[in-house]
Amino acid sequence: MDNQYKRLHYQSCHRGTKELDILLGLFFKETGYLLQQSEIDVYEQFLQEDDDILYRWLTMTTPPLPQKYERLIQRIQEFHQS
Repeated sequence: MDNQYKRLHYQSCHRGTKELDILLGLFFKETGYLLQQSEIDVYEQFLQEDDDILYRWLTMTTPPLPQKYERLIQRIQEFHQS
């Protein structure tokens, strides 16, 4: 497991809210190793966004989504619906 993966896993599980810890932590734990490097780069940028904004994007309460995050947010939502 490389340092970037470890760092992103930690950042996914230690957000500002328990809800994001669960949404992002479980997603990255189960699917992070499947992401291509370009997707990991987008995910890393995504994690730099404000927690309140991330939660609203993931729960679809703040449209429109930034185009660069649309596919990632869709994957996270699909992961939690299955």
